[in-house]
Amino acid sequence: MVAGKLTVVGLGYGDEQALPLGNWRRLRTARHLFLRTAHHPVVDFLRREGIAFVSFDEVYDRAPRYEEVYPEITERLLAALQAAIHSGTGAEAEVVYAVPGHPMVAEKTVQLLLERAQQDGFQLEVL
Repeated sequence: MVAGKLTVVGLGYGDEQALPLGNWRRLRTARHLFLRTAHHPVVDFLRREGIAFVSFDEVYDRAPRYEEVYPEITERLLAALQAAIHSGTGAEAEVVYAVPGHPMVAEKTVQLLLERAQQDGFQLEVL
């Protein structure tokens, strides 16, 4: 994989009042924003602020088991990163992935992305 950057942002455990400022800034400026799920209190705030995003809720809706969901989300994120890399330079070569709570607590997709970052050579930042 060509070098690119995937940033994982924690949405926290509450509404926008509990969202760290740095995480909000990254969400607000993301050109390619993906959410693990749109079922989170911060998402209504993102919508009110006009923040465009794609959620992976449809992956959950059609997968018969959760074990199938996380690898598919990981592959879709990496495909989006490849597309961003090939579409331009600079900020375009970054994909932002937002997850409920803290990214390092019980987030299987983040664990899979950490493994793939080492294997495939892209930069992974966790906020």
